[in-house]
Amino acid sequence: MKLTTHNSQLTTLVIGITGNLASGKSTVAGILSKLTGAPIIDADKIGHSLMKPGSVNFRKIIRAFGNNILTNDDSIDRKKLGEMVFASPAKLKKLEKILHPAIISEITKHINNYKQSGYRLIILDAPLLI
Repeated sequence: MKLTTHNSQLTTLVIGITGNLASGKSTVAGILSKLTGAPIIDADKIGHSLMKPGSVNFRKIIRAFGNNILTNDDSIDRKKLGEMVFASPAKLKKLEKILHPAIISEITKHINNYKQSGYRLIILDAPLLI
């Protein structure tokens, strides 16, 4: 819910919705947002944006996993990368070590921006919260 006043006594509540792939996280987040007017922060979308060609994370991922995960247009084939990392706990950890700090940083920026804009409820749609 967005308040028009900026009272320093008010706190912002961040509701984290988590679950496996296709578990309904985005559906629940959408319903809550529609009911309350709260903005949604989508961790998956943030993660995808951090893997854009030319970005720092893109280069780190290519160094870690090789050029064989690239598509014809030189972007990361997320399906191929996913198959690779979900078949190997060590590779999954390597990818998480690259992306998680950047994702957390971006989520934090979004939360702070929404707080400064007066939102007192924010919905975080994320496959992992801890």
